[in-house]
Amino acid sequence: KADPVGFQAELRPSTASVVANPAPFPWTDEAWMKSRAHRDPRRSPMAIYEVHAGSWRRHPDGRWYSWEELAESLVPYVAVTFIWFMGVIRLNYTDPRNELFGTVFIATGVLFLGALLVAAAVSNSVIDLRQQQVAGQSGALRLGGGIVYWLLFDVAPRMAGAFILITGNLLRRVGLMPTAMASVSVVVGLAMIFVVRRIDWVVFLFPVWVAAVSILLLVRQRPDLIDVPASPAGAG
Repeated sequence: KADPVGFQAELRPSTASVVANPAPFPWTDEAWMKSRAHRDPRRSPMAIYEVHAGSWRRHPDGRWYSWEELAESLVPYVAVTFIWFMGVIRLNYTDPRNELFGTVFIATGVLFLGALLVAAAVSNSVIDLRQQQVAGQSGALRLGGGIVYWLLFDVAPRMAGAFILITGNLLRRVGLMPTAMASVSVVVGLAMIFVVRRIDWVVFLFPVWVAAVSILLLVRQRPDLIDVPASPAGAG
């Protein structure tokens, strides 16, 4: 029988209580707790250091998400975050007169996101078919898996590699990215384009690069950042 005031219980569907160490944790945050009363939490920085996947999201019927389902549910958040990342660069560090850069920058970013979203949609269908265990669906499962692999390890990495090359070149030209980091960007971009089919883990270089550039944008400012007027209509 479950203890209604117990500190720990078995994972469902089991219901028994577990004997746990009741010793309280020795907190050492007295100074922070006192200072919290003098701050507005709505205007103060917030750090979320842990997210328990099982407690964060559940199916409507109470079932927990599998890791595959949870990963798919995060894809839209990844897409929105990447759009904001593109927006910051496009707004502050681009010359509106450079139509070539604008075209390649937007096209590679949009194609990368498109491949990611389509792969997530197809993967969701594959998971649903597998969970239903419908007979005669092995061909559909293989086809769906092949499409997902092609999108994630062929299309998306190559678009990401082109995006890295064009963005790194831009940030170096405006004086925001150090030459050494720009050189690393070239290596990472070329690896994403030419090596990803032989070394799968290369795909993880892209989120690492985006994180590094994001930090760079936060701590550095373009030295010659000015409003560049668009070319007047009809100007040669």
